[in-house]
Amino acid sequence: MKKIISLVLALSMILSCGVVLSGMSFAEEETEKLLKVDYDGTGAAHLSYVRLGWLTPEIQEGDYLEYDVWLTDDVSGVGGLDFSGEGSRYCRDWDEFKDTNGIKGHPSADLSDYAYGKWYSRKVKLAAVVNGTSDNFIIVAFEGFTGKTTAYFDNIRITRNDEILEYAFKDGGSEYRYIGSYYAGDEDKITISAVDKSSAGLPDISHPDEIEVAKNLIASIPDANSVNDGNFELLNRAVKAYDNLVAGDKAQVDGSSLKGAAELYARYKNAKLGDVDGDGEITVTDALVVLQFSVGKIALDGVAQKSAIVTENGKIDVTAALLILQRAVGKITRFPVEDRELVLSGKDAELALTVGKTKVSVTSLKNTENNVEMIGEPVEIAMPATYDTGEAKGDFVWSFASAEQYTCTESDVSGNAALSGYKLVYTDENANFDYEIYALSTDDIAGPFQFSEKLVNKNELRTTITLSDFFDASVDGKDTPTGMKIRTEGQTYYPDGLQKVELTDGVSVATSTSTSQGGSDDVPMIYLDYGDKGVYAALEWPTGSMLAKRNGDSIKMSVYFPNFTTRVDGQTALEIPTVYFGTYNGDIEEGSNAFKRWFYNTKSPKLLRENPNEPLTQMDMQVGLEVDRVGGIESVKWDNGWWADANHKIANGWGGNEGDWNAVRDPGYISAINSYGCNDLKEFAALCTQKGINLTTYVLLHDAKNTNPDALTSLGENGHPEWFVGYTNTDGEFADLGNKECVDWLKEKLLNFFKGNGVRTWRTDFEPIAETSNKDNRHFANGTDVQYWNAVGFYEIVDYIYANYSDFRYENCSSGGSLKDFATLSRTVYINNDDSADFNSLRTTFYDSSYCFPSSQLQAPSNMDKCMPNCSQYYIDGTNPDFGFRSVIMGSIMFASWSGPRNGSLQFGLEEYYNKYITMYREKIKPLVRDADLYHVLPRPDGVNWDGVQYIDADSENDIKGAVFVFKPSAEGGNQKQIKLRGLNRIKKYKLEFEDNSSQNITLTGNYLMNNGLSVTLKDDVDSEIIWIKEA
Repeated sequence: MKKIISLVLALSMILSCGVVLSGMSFAEEETEKLLKVDYDGTGAAHLSYVRLGWLTPEIQEGDYLEYDVWLTDDVSGVGGLDFSGEGSRYCRDWDEFKDTNGIKGHPSADLSDYAYGKWYSRKVKLAAVVNGTSDNFIIVAFEGFTGKTTAYFDNIRITRNDEILEYAFKDGGSEYRYIGSYYAGDEDKITISAVDKSSAGLPDISHPDEIEVAKNLIASIPDANSVNDGNFELLNRAVKAYDNLVAGDKAQVDGSSLKGAAELYARYKNAKLGDVDGDGEITVTDALVVLQFSVGKIALDGVAQKSAIVTENGKIDVTAALLILQRAVGKITRFPVEDRELVLSGKDAELALTVGKTKVSVTSLKNTENNVEMIGEPVEIAMPATYDTGEAKGDFVWSFASAEQYTCTESDVSGNAALSGYKLVYTDENANFDYEIYALSTDDIAGPFQFSEKLVNKNELRTTITLSDFFDASVDGKDTPTGMKIRTEGQTYYPDGLQKVELTDGVSVATSTSTSQGGSDDVPMIYLDYGDKGVYAALEWPTGSMLAKRNGDSIKMSVYFPNFTTRVDGQTALEIPTVYFGTYNGDIEEGSNAFKRWFYNTKSPKLLRENPNEPLTQMDMQVGLEVDRVGGIESVKWDNGWWADANHKIANGWGGNEGDWNAVRDPGYISAINSYGCNDLKEFAALCTQKGINLTTYVLLHDAKNTNPDALTSLGENGHPEWFVGYTNTDGEFADLGNKECVDWLKEKLLNFFKGNGVRTWRTDFEPIAETSNKDNRHFANGTDVQYWNAVGFYEIVDYIYANYSDFRYENCSSGGSLKDFATLSRTVYINNDDSADFNSLRTTFYDSSYCFPSSQLQAPSNMDKCMPNCSQYYIDGTNPDFGFRSVIMGSIMFASWSGPRNGSLQFGLEEYYNKYITMYREKIKPLVRDADLYHVLPRPDGVNWDGVQYIDADSENDIKGAVFVFKPSAEGGNQKQIKLRGLNRIKKYKLEFEDNSSQNITLTGNYLMNNGLSVTLKDDVDSEIIWIKEA
């Protein structure tokens, strides 16, 4: 150490400081364009809405939508623009969405007094409903207009304090991110084009407020000696303010100093710690310059001083000089003030985090097979924004507190191996809160990295907080990926069940997930697929939003709760859901298979892996317990209403008294159990266990609306009206699982019900996690946090039963597959894929959902009458039994006949087909569903063309290594297809054995099958085939 100091002192008088400047280019001159919009209001609806252009700034209170509009005719209902925030939040219907003349922003407003035959520079305050959003777009529209007319627009922009944040359109230049897609109302009634301003013959436009802002900013910019962290952004703001002026306004502003301002901004922003002389390297010279400055021998400009501040106390002194010298000669690798880098290593990927004083960023993500960097310009992971204790409120100011290695404990449900990584803690001492970030990975199976957070309230007071983004990363956008998302219920009547979009500049893909049983939500997962590599993010929670949006050469991925406000009790923590973030080598088929293998082995309930009989085949209790005659069905299901007597049935024939499961009251179920010599549910469940049959029972968490003191009810002496949400879509209101007292009661009640009666499996339905509630408890009444706290309560119940009943199984239905997310799938053995009971729809939804979820957890609850030609009530014309049964045996099975049995037997020959396909499933298909990879080797089902999937487990010890399921739904698809297989060993030979047509059996090499494909012929108009893959 003394030698280093001596070296510094000896050379200190020899060298002096030098600075190198770097340039910054300005935007090119833009063409003089206007946006011409032609309106045709002669349609039936007299309204039309068209998406115009994207906008990316995160909206804050007080932001404005500004634009110039010129009407060519004296009419109303045209010339207005709507603003839409992510999650379908529109400004048009909010009173605060008004311009400075008090005219509403709704497109139906009358602008003619201000815009007819003249430019109207309109400034419209954005409604608070879009605050916090960043995936936004402008909508051009007319409403209530019945003729034809034209309007011109220019300079459509978002402003804050009269500074322009971003343009949606400016003179038709590069900032015009055109969408032009129909949105609502009559189609093809709005035509949008960019035209030369000269051809329109309209006068120039001026914006005096923006001229004044530009002048003030230019007057306030610092020079090289005065620039510092507090004022350097003024340089960029001044450049942007001038650059954003329209051409005529620029002539009124002196911009001669801005080239130097841009250069200084670039130098300051990119200043490298320790490189005081700006030559790009940290050398002994830099140490000597700092030493000279510290003893008053030389002066340093602001850029050099920024590079010289390498200590946490912010001083430029002998200590700083010594640290720079140590860095120059390799004694240290990081300055105290520098952000630290932490690296997580998984089995096939590596992720780097930069941990700074006030922020955390993902700075690297690589798959170790290709070593390609997938991260673009790093963005910080957002942290909670505001707090209000009732006594004090403000913005959180987070500062780094600690980083430590961390290993999490095993899950009671999944039984996954321990995850390891880092625990980062940031603190706000004034608010008395900590924010804990857990970044974890597993090194025993390839998969994503996991991020979860906790907001820890160290106060005694209950505190209101706001939260938006809780995970952010920027993916490299130099190449253009395909963004893909999946609907929870794809179904044949949802043609957009699998959505793919090319992420060119300004384009995004977004998901919105809720606990509503409506079925129109998205699976909380986004893939960005580049063809030979990819990135994905997923949310382990049943509610929330995700966004991947490209802006230039970067794609920002965010996970967030829109407009989320909740409360955190004193001395407790708010658990923020886990996010998966991963990369893969290969195409999306390989990437999705890798993800599903990881999920199945680390997140799915461990009983699925430990019990080789899972997933259990299931049917409604339509043949009693005589399951051997239908192939040995492993589970029978008691449906909704087994607890309700004939006097309490609701209109659809299902049960009332929905929260009272204390006795079997349905006459049909009573007769069934009595026929086996049983008097109650407990005796019947014991008989099922004795016969090796699993019993599944529906139990709804709804108001029984009776006075039974043992029921979940709002009435009677022990009733709790405060335990219910205030709405229902069945009979009784849904339980409010945000109510901790209700949750605690249900934990014990349900545990005693299942364990006490020996019933292994609970099946839910009808929105078990309520979407809204008018009660105030852990959540606000009608708050944005209702779904969060109801999810917390529901998972508390399920996890409690799993922890205290070793034989327990949970299976999920919420009017089908509307509750299809990774938090629920980590607890349920399987989930209803969709609610159609239609084999065509279920095949489609399986195709979609199998990109995200293990096949074994995707159950197809199907009314098999629909494929039986002699069933006049339900049969789908043209189909056949084999086509229908094959459509629903690719995941897990649940058969039903809506016609029901007659004389103790299923009708239409169903028992023969049950026996055939249950046996085939158990012996041949189930091992593939459990262990094989799945490839979508044919297109998504569309009811016309061939579709199909392939399973392959090339390393399996079983005779059957895979299977190809092929479907031809119509004659229009042709009789022959060449199908390229995936996942085979190229040098091995494979026997392809056709289930129906053995004349097509063939032996080929894996290489041939993957490169050239397998020729398959199906001659019937509606036809199908299963092709077994075996090694030759």
